[in-house]
Amino acid sequence: MRLVVDLQVCQGAGRHGDAAHDARELVMGLVRSQGQHEIIVVLNAHFVETVEPLRAWLDSTPSCRVAVWSAPASGLAAELLREAYIASLEPDWVLLPSLLDDDVRDAVASIGRFYAQPTAVLLRDSGSESFLPGLVSQRWQQRRLDDLRRADLVLAQSPAAASMAIDFLGFEDERVFTLAGQDELDAGGDWDLVALRVWAGLERFHQPRMRQQVRGERLRLAYVLPQPPSQELPGQDMDLIRELTRWYEVDVIVKAPQVLNGDDIRVHGGLRSIGEFRHSAAGYHRVLYSVADTEGCAPILDLLREFPGAIVLRDFFLAGVQERDEAIRRRPHAWTRALALAHGYPAVAERHRPGMMGAVAAYPANLPVLQDALGVIVQDHRSLALADHWYGTWTSRDWELIAPVRWQERSVGRSTARAALGLDPDALVVSAFAGAGDDGELALRLLAAWQVSPLSRQEGACLVFVGAQTDECAGRLRRAVLQASCRAHVMMTGRITSGEHRNWLVATDIAVQLQSYGSAKGNEAILDCLSAGVATVVNAVDGLIALDDQVTLQLPADVSQEQLAGALVDLSIGGARRRILVEAAWRFIQNRHHPRRGAQRYAEALERFYARTHHKVPHHLAALDLEGDLAAVAVAYNRNHPPAPRPRQLLFDVSEMVQRDARTGIQRVVRAILSEWLRSPPEGYVVEPVYATTDRQGFRYARRYTTGYLGIPGDWADDESVEAWEGDVFVAVDLQPVLLPAQALTLRDWRNRGVRTAAVVYDLLPLLLADHFPPSTYGTFLDWLKTVVQLDVLVGGSKAVADDILDWLQTMNPVRSRPLSVGWYHNGADIDQSEPSGGLPNDADAVLGQLHSRPSFLMVGTIEPRKGHAQVLAGFEQLWRDGTDANLVIVGKEGWMVHELMAALRGHPQLRQRLFLLEGASDEYLEAIYGACACLIAASEGEGFGLPLIEAAHHHLAILARDIPVFREVAGGHASYFPDETDATVLALALRDWLESYNAGQHTRSEGLRYLTWREGARQLWDAIHNGGHEGGRNVHWSTRSQDDYVFWGSDRRLNTTCGTRRQRDISTTGNRGFLFFGPYQKLRMGTYRLTVTGWIGQMTGDEYLDVCGAAGTRTLFRQDLVAEASAGTLELGGLVVVDEEVDDFEIRFFVTEDTRCSVAAIRVERLPDVTRVEAAVSGRTNSLQLMAPACDK
Repeated sequence: MRLVVDLQVCQGAGRHGDAAHDARELVMGLVRSQGQHEIIVVLNAHFVETVEPLRAWLDSTPSCRVAVWSAPASGLAAELLREAYIASLEPDWVLLPSLLDDDVRDAVASIGRFYAQPTAVLLRDSGSESFLPGLVSQRWQQRRLDDLRRADLVLAQSPAAASMAIDFLGFEDERVFTLAGQDELDAGGDWDLVALRVWAGLERFHQPRMRQQVRGERLRLAYVLPQPPSQELPGQDMDLIRELTRWYEVDVIVKAPQVLNGDDIRVHGGLRSIGEFRHSAAGYHRVLYSVADTEGCAPILDLLREFPGAIVLRDFFLAGVQERDEAIRRRPHAWTRALALAHGYPAVAERHRPGMMGAVAAYPANLPVLQDALGVIVQDHRSLALADHWYGTWTSRDWELIAPVRWQERSVGRSTARAALGLDPDALVVSAFAGAGDDGELALRLLAAWQVSPLSRQEGACLVFVGAQTDECAGRLRRAVLQASCRAHVMMTGRITSGEHRNWLVATDIAVQLQSYGSAKGNEAILDCLSAGVATVVNAVDGLIALDDQVTLQLPADVSQEQLAGALVDLSIGGARRRILVEAAWRFIQNRHHPRRGAQRYAEALERFYARTHHKVPHHLAALDLEGDLAAVAVAYNRNHPPAPRPRQLLFDVSEMVQRDARTGIQRVVRAILSEWLRSPPEGYVVEPVYATTDRQGFRYARRYTTGYLGIPGDWADDESVEAWEGDVFVAVDLQPVLLPAQALTLRDWRNRGVRTAAVVYDLLPLLLADHFPPSTYGTFLDWLKTVVQLDVLVGGSKAVADDILDWLQTMNPVRSRPLSVGWYHNGADIDQSEPSGGLPNDADAVLGQLHSRPSFLMVGTIEPRKGHAQVLAGFEQLWRDGTDANLVIVGKEGWMVHELMAALRGHPQLRQRLFLLEGASDEYLEAIYGACACLIAASEGEGFGLPLIEAAHHHLAILARDIPVFREVAGGHASYFPDETDATVLALALRDWLESYNAGQHTRSEGLRYLTWREGARQLWDAIHNGGHEGGRNVHWSTRSQDDYVFWGSDRRLNTTCGTRRQRDISTTGNRGFLFFGPYQKLRMGTYRLTVTGWIGQMTGDEYLDVCGAAGTRTLFRQDLVAEASAGTLELGGLVVVDEEVDDFEIRFFVTEDTRCSVAAIRVERLPDVTRVEAAVSGRTNSLQLMAPACDK
């Protein structure tokens, strides 16, 4: 069974009450005992704050699926949308754990007001008491009682509740199932036992969903067909109509009924025009459309969108009709939009390449048709397989496979047919019907086979090409026939009537039906031959109709001329072999394709399709007085019922580039990843660039931007509002420090409804090196980070960045209900793929000559504080003073906060001698500079990746890098390193050592440094987002700790300082007296805590102290006085802090003197179990001084 549990009792105002507690216990019990049953918990998206916690709780039970539905807050429309959504899940039972409790008063909880679904209600003792006779006074209570009376089963928690259901509500005894008394549960009763009793009750009254039975009364059916090329309907359609009249009053709808011979049709039903149908569509109970890739099908696609119905999909690929409609401007851009919707931008780009036929052949372009249909009937297994291939596994599970119907042709005798056609009664007639092969190649091959066979010279034998072919095919074939020596034995009929077609079928001895691929038209021609009793030769192409052995003579798909000739000769010798094939064909048609059996399957399928609920919602809504709520209801309906089938969307945020492409390094990454995913989307996804603004919630499709980005026409593109559903993925690859926080509500709504959300984090430098950025950067970046840590996945631009993220999470401990997946990837570095700028300055030769004249060290990149230019300049100044002859070359433009440094560089005495500042170098010039230098200096104090190292290795330039984790990660053993210190002397020593190794030819070389292409980088990023990691490393799942714990970096901005300096995670003394840190002025509940302060110590005077205060510093909770210490070592301070009364503004303070030399890396305040508090009291410790460890660890 499929059980749907409505858990709104755990979402509304009473979600912390007894009813919600019982519901949670019951759900867990049901999950533990579900066996082979399926459980779906449905949640109301209106209760925004509760969806995420409940999803997190239910994530522990992977066998339980969570589904979220949307609706306005309350009212009949909300009840309708809820019931329709639940019905669309096709439950065997719906369970309401609470209906009468006051705790669910704000829930949307109707039963059977619009859709009847088997519903069971848990009736609690406490919830039902106020509903006894005489106590019901409020309207909502009366409505709930009315709903309860429509329930199919009452699960009473006690005999008292059961009595109320029977005596007051009138339920039959057998429809009331007693579980256990509330007293029993309160006393520790077993909810697992209760759950088993619930399952027993549901199983007892379960009625399996039966195959949809056809109604007894005859309903009106409109059967909409393409206009046939002749004056009569095809025989297979007439056969089906004839039998469908057993269940329906059938009207045939065509574009121009007046040109048809409608006598046969009117015997069985009506014949109407499309215009007549439009005016009377409401009078039909069922509509069935025949859809094929033919010109006559174009009007049908318009009707289907206007008047939804079921379809018979005779051709899976519909690109031909879409392309023709677009070409004649009947439906402008219809084909392009169909390609974009189903197959994304690669298909649109293919459509705009010269010739366009690649897109016609490669892409089905049928998704709009499938989404408009209420149900899909196909005629072969290939269509089912194609649906699952193009639109995802299980797409076809709700489709119906019904073989084409055929009536065994007996209306005219063989001799009569031959006489009507002017054929010799004893002639051997070999026919090919409806054209053999789309391009005529197979028809020509058949003609060649006929010419080399002895049949072409046999008296009375003839080869006939029956029916109209394309002009090109007919022309080629006619020319070949005229040139053939056997032309006297070959005929081409051209266009014929349906009566002539029947005569040719009856008159034929051997039919040859060759196809380049299995098509509806080709397969129907084969069935025509089989039903007429003709021995038939086919080639086994992909998509060939399923045929039993011995029904036809099957040849290979790419059949040769010789094989064809041999088959014709074999079947022409005597009639025994032909009779065997004909008898097998008769049995095959009778068993598989009989019209009566097929018509019954059609009727059952139609009733099953129309029994679905969601298509009825608009009719119900029309009867409601929605007034101004119509837009909100329409949005909720679309969210609850996504179009099906549909490819999943990869929503790629390009907001920054849509508004302004600053062409920064990050945006270079964005463009590269976007290009890769647009060119080669992740399997099963359509890539849709999207954008948003800060002034309104929601994203829009960036189709105009994307078509311009790809250089393809965009006149078809509309930037519509984005609709996202479960299974879609949103990715923020760009850094959006203002926009993404502004869209936090939209992102939360998407996550609640099952959209996977992810962001790339390139670095945490505005936090780690805050002093190197403009003052406003810290707060803006922190707001952005607080937003993205609420997404599902964060992907660092390197493993070092991922480690920084995890460290920050552990420190800041943001509140989350579900774990956050943290991974990493490496950007690509297809340096040769970029578009280089050209041009050399006039003094290029002179500068390059000086660079070649002595060892030259190169720095590349924007000049900004964290890049270490000042330290490198100071280091080189030491070398130059000491007589070292080496060049420093700085290539880059001026960044922020470096005005004084730039002035020093531009006015330096060594400028253009041994110091070179090149601020506007082209790529061509930079290439020459790389060739003239000996070593790249990577002195940055912090980076997210390390692209300059890769570029240096690409140019075979040695690398001297600061020893930070990300540089080690990127370059490994292919670089030399200097200590991560800001002292110029440290760097000067490293430069001298490197020069000594270089002069001796023993320096570390960069050759062999491995880096990814952009394709590999994009694949890594997708794996980190979607697959939990890649070969380089799996994602880490971080979960929120207790909110009573606090962790701070020493440099944490939540802590203040009067005398410290921040660098990366540390705060260090500066030779000034005061508080190295103090704060954070947050709440500390009653309990026992462990305080730990860690870092590095150089010197302590004995006047330092660490304390914890509250009440604006007037209440001391902890104090630790330090002792004098002159040797370096690890700093570890702290102890136990006992809080007897809650503190609203607790403050940790560390006082230092002018002579203190130390740095603090981390401060931790961790709540301990209550037993620790007892132990502290027993041991006689006070809450004023709890020393955990020595002041210093030497």
